[in-house]
Amino acid sequence: MSDLRLIDPLRSIEYGDYIRHLHWSEDGTHLLIGETAGGIGIVHLNGGATLTRTIAHATELTDVRWLGCDGLVISSGRGSKKGELRCWRIEDGEIRLQWCSSLSGLAAAELLRPAHDGSGFLSAAGRIITWCSLEGTEVSRFEGARAAICDLQWRDIQDSFISVSHLELQIWKQGSSRPARTFNWNGSPLQLSVSPDGRWIASGCRDQTLHVWRTSSGNDFRMSGFPGQVRALRWSPDGSQLLAAGGEAITSWDFTRATPAGQQPRVIGGHIGTIVDIGFRPASPRQFATIGTDGCWMLWSLDSIALRPMVIGTSAAESQATCMAWHPSGNSIAVGFDTGELALWELPADLRSDFRRTHPSDDH
Repeated sequence: MSDLRLIDPLRSIEYGDYIRHLHWSEDGTHLLIGETAGGIGIVHLNGGATLTRTIAHATELTDVRWLGCDGLVISSGRGSKKGELRCWRIEDGEIRLQWCSSLSGLAAAELLRPAHDGSGFLSAAGRIITWCSLEGTEVSRFEGARAAICDLQWRDIQDSFISVSHLELQIWKQGSSRPARTFNWNGSPLQLSVSPDGRWIASGCRDQTLHVWRTSSGNDFRMSGFPGQVRALRWSPDGSQLLAAGGEAITSWDFTRATPAGQQPRVIGGHIGTIVDIGFRPASPRQFATIGTDGCWMLWSLDSIALRPMVIGTSAAESQATCMAWHPSGNSIAVGFDTGELALWELPADLRSDFRRTHPSDDH
């Protein structure tokens, strides 16, 4: 492995508000930004970096996502109406409102999950999941959860998705309003991560534990010992490793065996602040990045024996990193901060790869 390298941002943008969401467009030409206070922004990489902003929701933005590959964006938030959803078109450097919808009888949607084929999207509000068309019309409603849904993720097959609450994990299929399977538990989930082959489901929890279910049987096991809440969680692209962080170190669990129960995990440390996100590099499935409250991002390799980062990116601002997104090429990364700064880094030339992807990276 090459020596450790410290790199400065290629460019920094003073966005001005706490950045909560970052997502690249499929072609890598636009970066979508979501701020907690209700605004959304677009950075257009047109030789430089042109920023456009608008207020999407009056009081709070709960989620924002690209909706397919036609320049559409879906956002949810709190405004004058409950369950407010808005669709935007990104065109000619402008953010134009396409439609606004209020889902009948529902509170503000907390989670948005567009379908991979661009045919519609899921939204979760309290205990209710809805499937909506691209025009914002409610097509079907999924009921049966006993508690508010904490996270929602698509499975490896398009018509199946998974939700988790503090009382249960549920597997759903489109075409049925009731869950196909329910695994009862009593936990404090923060987020879900589904293995690429759909065989395993993991949840990071507030009680400093990691919970993992085997999809076929519902058998589960609990991994404890984290110093804090497990907020960062990610499967490797081949499904062989599950990375989790509940403090300054990454814990890597090996899933190449029948079960990781009873094994000693690999612990990888480098940050001096709590790790808040993990993201695998597109086109380089053995490399991943982490961001932390120390304001740094680090590039790692699962093949490294030295257990040290390959690259560390630092920002001049004294702020905490809140979210990140790999460019689809895997050659650059965007990081948002609590102070409203947005920074873009480019990897050193010898680490870059050709950009030939036709699908978006898994950047949340």
